[in-house]
Amino acid sequence: MGQFWFDWIKGRINTLSEVVYQFLARIALLVVWSPYMLILLVPAVYDGLMTWRIKRTNFDYASPIIHSYGIRSIGYLFLAFCVVSFSPFAVSPLVIPVVMMIACILIGFAIGNFQKRV
Repeated sequence: MGQFWFDWIKGRINTLSEVVYQFLARIALLVVWSPYMLILLVPAVYDGLMTWRIKRTNFDYASPIIHSYGIRSIGYLFLAFCVVSFSPFAVSPLVIPVVMMIACILIGFAIGNFQKRV
């Protein structure tokens, strides 16, 4: 009886250690890609700011719907990344940079559609 329990607990501990290893590997991949995402994030933020300033000076419509969808989508991407980071199944290494690129673009859209403050 004891041998069964010890084997089962050993299997659970091994599974937990694999999940922790995969999580740390995915976080390491995120950290490795972070400096390269600045190349996309800085122009996206700059474009968003310039678009917002242009919309402030003329009578373009700053869409609160696009702004809220951008902010929500960034939150959902972050939540999905957290869930996928702890998932025990294999995830392609291209998922992390693609998610980060989409987040950079959504940040630019969200900044470009801030409400006007004149």
